Amino acid sequence: MFRFVQGGFVQGCLSLTAVLVAAELRAEQLVTLHSGAEVVGEVAFEGDDLVVRVGGAALRLPQAKVARIAAHTAIEGPAADNRAQRLLLEWFEGQALKGDNEVTDPGVLAEANRLAPEDARIAYWYAKSLVGAGEGRLAREAFMEHRAAIVDAYPAQSSELQRRIAERCAIEERPTAFVKRYDQVRKQLGSGVGLPSDETLLAAAFRLVDQKGDAVPVESLAPLGSDSRVEPFADGWFLCTYMARNSSRDETVKLRLTDPAYASQEFEIQGGATTVRDAGELRAEKRGDKDLVKTRFAIRGADGEPLAGARLTLRPSQPARGGPSLMQLTTSSSGVATKELFPGDYFVSAIASDHLPDSQTFRVEAPSGGAAMRAPEPVELRMVKAINGAVRVAWRIVETDSADESDKADESDKADEDGEGDEAEQVADLKLVNGQFSHMGLPGMWLNIRQSKEGLFFLAADPRLIHRPTPGGEAWTRVVEEGFDEVDLGNLTKLKETGDKPKRVAVEPARVLMPMPYRMGSPMELKPGSVYVGKTPLMIPGGGPPTIKMLRYKFVFEPADDTKE
Repeated sequence: MFRFVQGGFVQGCLSLTAVLVAAELRAEQLVTLHSGAEVVGEVAFEGDDLVVRVGGAALRLPQAKVARIAAHTAIEGPAADNRAQRLLLEWFEGQALKGDNEVTDPGVLAEANRLAPEDARIAYWYAKSLVGAGEGRLAREAFMEHRAAIVDAYPAQSSELQRRIAERCAIEERPTAFVKRYDQVRKQLGSGVGLPSDETLLAAAFRLVDQKGDAVPVESLAPLGSDSRVEPFADGWFLCTYMARNSSRDETVKLRLTDPAYASQEFEIQGGATTVRDAGELRAEKRGDKDLVKTRFAIRGADGEPLAGARLTLRPSQPARGGPSLMQLTTSSSGVATKELFPGDYFVSAIASDHLPDSQTFRVEAPSGGAAMRAPEPVELRMVKAINGAVRVAWRIVETDSADESDKADESDKADEDGEGDEAEQVADLKLVNGQFSHMGLPGMWLNIRQSKEGLFFLAADPRLIHRPTPGGEAWTRVVEEGFDEVDLGNLTKLKETGDKPKRVAVEPARVLMPMPYRMGSPMELKPGSVYVGKTPLMIPGGGPPTIKMLRYKFVFEPADDTKE
């Protein structure tokens, strides 16, 4: 057992630097730390650490924490008893000054117990201080050595101390990483360090196992809500921490089993505010082969014809952290694929040549009543044939101006002839492939065309400016009767007044691969062959703050022959 002595620095002793010249010290030495504490035992050096051996045990100390090493003179008889009593009083004083939630270093009582090994009072307080410091095994050793005397001296308190020792020893039987983190959380509880003044930290520990007692994998469990943290450890142990208002310390957190390999289940955990609450052992029901349900998937085109060779990806619709492995399937010549699945909610996505990707969620129901279950209806996906075609687009970037363009048409035309004023008109012929339009820079910077199950749609806007106040004039789009080449980008005011507003459409974002900023906009229906014109603000980056200019545009889409309806 380690023997600590509380004391000051001894003037005139050799400095630590001088002592370190010796490679190893075999006699019992007195090691004084910078904190003032002292350790008595055989001293040796191992690398950058000082190792003090006491009765077969070893205490490893970084050399930076050691102030000096000197020969130790044993104290015996009445002098030892008197010093032991003084050390006990010092410990009581230190404990009183620290408060209820902090524990004074048991090193003082360790030396007191060495000096007076038969003193039941010292043994009791020494064991209690060891429990408070997280040393359950040492506390049990100190208590059991003088158990009868301690029970006589403290009949009312000894049973409570035995219970605390047993609880701590049980914790120390858990995985080492769990015990280390447990002690860190325990010290943080009630301290309020780094927490808002109106909130408190709550914590609970539990073990999650199945009906056979085997640990449930960490990826099978997920907290409901973002305010809780669940930390996994070996052998099914978990630590759960979360924040609560000071007025709501009875608040709980819910955890859910999301792995279909286990029966769907929720657990409600309540944490402690001053100590890590033991939530006990939680039981989960692991499913077996008898619980698997044969599930069919039927993949068809929009015309109802089966799609052979479609590739399916399955996963639980609410995967836990890390998530289980994805399941891959391929449809047969009849457009069907099968997979045995545990009951639960799943997400399936499908891709097929010349078709838009599709996806949906579905539920696999558990057999009931033990009776033979009839084959469930297949999960059916209808995939829309992808549209290919050409997009012809022209645009011009101009300075922001709220004046009527028609009043300046002649001036604008002259400026264009002279090569001054607005930027020249640019024209591009681009492709729409498998319902996706992609182009780096302009015009892809402001024009987005996509296909979904609902049809073709587009957005004509700088995504960086969507839902911001429109600078330099109003943004708008119109469908016009004029041909593409007939539209004059220098004068669009008349077309704004005579053209039709495109129809706004509702599109499911999950079905369409779109950049996130565009998902915030309002898509418009795109009709093949129709000419669209309009204006939109455009952010132009530069050396300093970006400038906002106005973009005038026109475009038309023509589908390829093999995709025309």
